[in-house]
Amino acid sequence: MVIGSKREAKRFAEEALGDGVVHHGPHKPGQMPHYQKKKGDGRHVFHRIPGAAIGVSLIGDNLLGNAADFFNPLSDIQDLIDLGCMAFDAF
Repeated sequence: MVIGSKREAKRFAEEALGDGVVHHGPHKPGQMPHYQKKKGDGRHVFHRIPGAAIGVSLIGDNLLGNAADFFNPLSDIQDLIDLGCMAFDAF
């Protein structure tokens, strides 16, 4: 499940997964930040900035869609958030 905002994702994860929900940044490059059970039962609730991948969503996961997202300012913000989450999880 991918939710637009971090706050909505947390609320949904707590309702759907129950107690013991924790936030994780992307585990590997190209993955998304998410909430999951602390014990890691495989269920995840991902979150992204709405509109960050609008080019790929509308045009497709091809050269033109990726080029549109490269120039999309929302994707830049999402990339910075993802980098921050990865750096935070490293500590």
